Amino acid sequence: MKKSLMVCFILMSIGIFAQTPKTIAQKITHLETQKVNFQKFNVLNITTKKNSKIEKAVKNATLATIDQNSIQSIYQQKLETIEISIPYNGSVVDVVLYKVNPFSEGLYVETNLQKNVQYTPGIHYQGIVKGNTNSVASFNFFEDKFNGIISADDFGNLNVGKLTSENNKSDYIVYSDMNLTETPNWHCETDDFAKDPAIDQPESMHFEKSSMTEKCVTMYYELDYHLYFFNDSSIDETMDWLSSTFNNMMTLYNNDDITIALNHVFIWETQDPYQGSGGSSGYLDKFNEVRPNFAGDVGQLIGAFDNSGGGVAATIDGLCNDYNYSYAGVNVTYSDVPTYSWTIMVMTHENGHVLGSRHTHACVWNGNNTAIDGCAGFVEGSCPLPGSPAGGGTLMSYCHLQSVGINFNLGFGDQPKTVLINNINSQECLSTDCVSVCFNTVEDINITNITMTEAVLSWVDADEDADTWEYAVRPVGNNDELVWTETSTNLVNLENLEPNTFYNAYIRKICGDMVTVEFLELFVTDGDFCNGDILTDSGGTTGGYSNNEDYVRTIVPTNAGENVKITFTSFNVENNNDFLYIHDGVDTDAPELYEGGLTGTLGISEGPFEATNAAGAITLHFVSNNTFIRSGWEAEVECLTLGVDDLDAYLDFSYYPNPVTNLLNIVSKNEILEASIFNMEGRKLSNQDIKDLSTQLDLSSYPTGTYIIELKFKEKPVQFKIVKK
Repeated sequence: MKKSLMVCFILMSIGIFAQTPKTIAQKITHLETQKVNFQKFNVLNITTKKNSKIEKAVKNATLATIDQNSIQSIYQQKLETIEISIPYNGSVVDVVLYKVNPFSEGLYVETNLQKNVQYTPGIHYQGIVKGNTNSVASFNFFEDKFNGIISADDFGNLNVGKLTSENNKSDYIVYSDMNLTETPNWHCETDDFAKDPAIDQPESMHFEKSSMTEKCVTMYYELDYHLYFFNDSSIDETMDWLSSTFNNMMTLYNNDDITIALNHVFIWETQDPYQGSGGSSGYLDKFNEVRPNFAGDVGQLIGAFDNSGGGVAATIDGLCNDYNYSYAGVNVTYSDVPTYSWTIMVMTHENGHVLGSRHTHACVWNGNNTAIDGCAGFVEGSCPLPGSPAGGGTLMSYCHLQSVGINFNLGFGDQPKTVLINNINSQECLSTDCVSVCFNTVEDINITNITMTEAVLSWVDADEDADTWEYAVRPVGNNDELVWTETSTNLVNLENLEPNTFYNAYIRKICGDMVTVEFLELFVTDGDFCNGDILTDSGGTTGGYSNNEDYVRTIVPTNAGENVKITFTSFNVENNNDFLYIHDGVDTDAPELYEGGLTGTLGISEGPFEATNAAGAITLHFVSNNTFIRSGWEAEVECLTLGVDDLDAYLDFSYYPNPVTNLLNIVSKNEILEASIFNMEGRKLSNQDIKDLSTQLDLSSYPTGTYIIELKFKEKPVQFKIVKK
């Protein structure tokens, strides 16, 4: 039965609102009022040819052949407004469209083999079914092909595209995704409570009626090798696929008054490093490892190899912080049938999390911490399970698992839309348009020459023209406002630090009047462990560590001839996901005192851990993932005196002065073969052959800090700690 009007009632904290035409429908209505000409094109011709493979894959589909004359005319004329006719199920769907640009002004395309690839874009449109303001459509035209999506109550989400059979150039299909005989069963692994909505997003979770975004979110996309291979191993074909998919997704955002633009694309022309990463979370972690920085406000890896058809976001609301990325696993075809709408669902959904929205089955909505719908079959949190909406679900729902499906025309729904707009408008790092954009291109942040009270902060900027940055330093767990210092050099001294304290160092690039999202690096100052300082995780004695930590600290005894002994008084990290590796030496190349690292809770068989190397040092390397955290650890440190026999074996040398300003003198009764200098992070800074009983090491060019000197004798290496003034 045909519906001439759909009224959707959504319970909100301030009342009940009837559905009104969305943004794209309003634009079409305005153009029609202005008597703008929509030139008509017939882009498909119905074929009576049967295809048994297609009939098994989808019901009630319409098969057709492309009208190349019409397609080439649209592509060449690049008209601002057009009308196209799409045959479907015995009738014709007329669609009115206006031209859009899905790209930022500085669109950049590269691959793992080529930089700055020149790409000629297609022509992209947004619109509605003619005469139906409760509908939405997007179409993409290229020199010899096209595709699109139409969403309306009469038929759900209509996919229009070329069959993916080998060497096909002319055969097309028009079908509703609700009629697929086997629908993708994708699930999202994003944790709705990765952030507390009452604490981390108090303003954005207000559900008053929203207006529109005042800022533009630019996006970075990385495509795995399988997508490149699927698109005939062609960069142009792959970009046509992505730009089409992006415009289809952008249409849904634009229809809810949210502005996004495609800014940077990276394509893998050869086997990518993501294959074999496991499920969605594995791909997400690998993406962050391979691409910690990118040119976009948010980034997404699209993978087709794992066939997960699922996805995951790094967090809820990753804008302007280090968690601004997601993974979308897509199924691009099913039995030669292009599955545009399913791909769009996954990509839009995961980006929705990064931009600030939770699932609609999370207990955070309606002003009373209840769920909007129960399509998932469960709720996230503690609240009653509601039913499924009769008119279809919205983009942050799991209604694709139910017969009602996801209705693209409903978009995000009033409450998630409001959350997204509020959150985007509150972000200082975003540009007010998609032209004047600024991204933090800082990479390779290093903290070196760490002492109890000082350190050296340095970084590399991928933008060779960058010459102005701001940096700030704040103890971990301190929520005071950051105090930024502007600098025109990428190496600065950090002073007046507290001993045995974890800090975050923040760096951001300045572009004129614009500032970028800051990147941070965790580090910890030296402690006086031989005199009673407690060894803890980054949360100290009162809190736990954080997600995505990866740091190294080396504990060296104050005096030569001593060795470090660590005894844990408590230990609790996420089992088999977070690990503390303990190395018997001055760096992570030294053998482990507990093979495979400590994880979970500490048993009676683990520890204490005592250094057996000549320097008496122990190096700790802690790594946490992006899921759960635990209370961490505390440990006591002792500096024990080695036995007389041990001392006599290798301590028959002397060195002076310490602290040293320029030259360090070393005199030995045994031949010194080599001398090396390490920083306190275990990085070798220099190495030289000696083969003499005495030598001088020149430290005049080294920054102030603590260093480890390693001497190699015939019998064994010896390490000791010196201070450079």
